[in-house]
Amino acid sequence: MVGPPKKEPNMTITDCPEERVGHTFLLGTKYSTPLGADYMKADGKPSPVQMGCYGIGLTRTLAAAVESLSLPDELRWPLAFAPFSVCIIPPKDGSKESSVSHLSEHLYESLHSSTLFDDDVLVDDRGQWTIGRRLFEAKKTGYPFIVVVGKKATEVEPLFEVYDLLQNIKLDLCHSSLVEYLINRCTYHET
Repeated sequence: MVGPPKKEPNMTITDCPEERVGHTFLLGTKYSTPLGADYMKADGKPSPVQMGCYGIGLTRTLAAAVESLSLPDELRWPLAFAPFSVCIIPPKDGSKESSVSHLSEHLYESLHSSTLFDDDVLVDDRGQWTIGRRLFEAKKTGYPFIVVVGKKATEVEPLFEVYDLLQNIKLDLCHSSLVEYLINRCTYHET
């Protein structure tokens, strides 16, 4: 098509950001001539076919997916590309909450035993760092789901803080609801 697109009645054209992930290349007759790939013109004489190809850049696709989801201060991976789907942040060593550190291990085992999360759960065991610093680092790294075992985990019914970066929400969930939530969110038809 040459020139701007025709505007149909009752049609609005909206500018939106785009990311180039593929290219088309006009190869001309570079390969068709040596291969003898000809077609018959209307006058009956053979002529080499004009060739072209299309390519999608794998690294460009990955970069475009991350760029479209990320915020200025947070990397956000699509679930299928994330290095780990879930990052669990236990309490800081020696903190008031450190008595519930075992809940992080229990949660890890619950998720790890699911075939959905086999080798897809990370525990940030840098216990010398505060929860806040590790949460900041986890958001910068872009794990789709971050689970904090913090102050609310010390309650009679322990609650876990769940940061769903894909939906940009924070939830407080008990263990069983958390596992169910993550399983539902990590099935690919829902993300």
